[in-house]
Amino acid sequence: MVRGKNGKQAPKKPQTAIEQLASILDYVNLVAYPCNFELTKDWQMTLRGKLCLVCQLFFLYANIYSVYVLLPHPVGIVMFGAVFFSVTVITNFVVVWYNHEKYYSLVAFIMDVYHRNATGLKERMLFNTTQTIFQHFKAVRAAIFAGMTLFSCLPIYDIFFRRILTKLSPMMFPYLDDQVLQGYLISCVLNIVWAGWSYIGIYGVSCMFLLYVHVYDALVSLVEDDLNAFDATWETKCVDIKRRKFAFKNIMLKFMDIARYSVYMNERFNFITTIQMGSTYLSFTTVLFGIIKADFISGIGASVYYVTQILTFSFIGQIMQDTTDRIGDIICNTNWYKYDVSYQQDLILLLSIMQNVSCVRIADIYPLNFERGLAILKSIYSIFMFLVEVA
Repeated sequence: MVRGKNGKQAPKKPQTAIEQLASILDYVNLVAYPCNFELTKDWQMTLRGKLCLVCQLFFLYANIYSVYVLLPHPVGIVMFGAVFFSVTVITNFVVVWYNHEKYYSLVAFIMDVYHRNATGLKERMLFNTTQTIFQHFKAVRAAIFAGMTLFSCLPIYDIFFRRILTKLSPMMFPYLDDQVLQGYLISCVLNIVWAGWSYIGIYGVSCMFLLYVHVYDALVSLVEDDLNAFDATWETKCVDIKRRKFAFKNIMLKFMDIARYSVYMNERFNFITTIQMGSTYLSFTTVLFGIIKADFISGIGASVYYVTQILTFSFIGQIMQDTTDRIGDIICNTNWYKYDVSYQQDLILLLSIMQNVSCVRIADIYPLNFERGLAILKSIYSIFMFLVEVA
């Protein structure tokens, strides 16, 4: 029995892929708990979720009110970015809540895959996948935490060391005077609650997306291992024909599962990706403009967050695109020329089906990948320079 420093029993480290998957789901549910979209079978909308929605709608109202009061001052332009950000957060929450059963169906499928491959080499492949998922969770969390820290700490530094009431954001609240210390502190708390709550929700959705796309890659690796084993059966003459047909049928079924899994991911994340990347494109531009023209110091932290989101979603899309491209290579690299004609015909049909598998797209047009992410960052820079010149 392993003991911790305080003498209590230390938590047992997951030793198998199934245990590691359970830890991942527990982590995602812990992150998603404040926003009430946990990936559980018996999920239901609670008072916590309703309170979350009401609070987000209140902050959306405060952002719209701030735009109305502050325009045409440059700070008013900054608040347009806050409006876009609020719309993104609310959209993510509502989409996950409304389609929760569909999101959980992917989890149920993933759990079934892990239980069907609980031993041998396949188990180790799935275990390595779960380790990679945790590593990427930590990387995204660190980047978002850095953005939240910069967003919160720079104004706090000003008040304690420079004796200046530097606001966290230009967001204005009706009947609250943020020019006096009491109103300023209340405004800071509200801004931190809004930003923290929103970042947690977006991070939870990002974790779901990372989990699903890494499992997609693992499914392809599993069927690749099956195809390699099937290839080996053609190297020997003493093979049970019925067993070979059964193995090939299972491979075909697994490829169909991969194709359906890809379609399901597109259904669940195409809209979220479009809203996320579109609003980030607009919000990031206004934040950069605010940093230069309105001395929006907290925009530095917001910029870190926006860069993180663009890179995170681009990275997820790149994994999915590379995995989808790998499917065709796996089929073509088999020793198909040794197969019987009936197997070759089925393999050609399978290849035509898998080549039509599509990746997650922005607005159902632009593929989500690093190339698109870089194009978005370049476009943001161009618009930012234009705004600086004309303002």
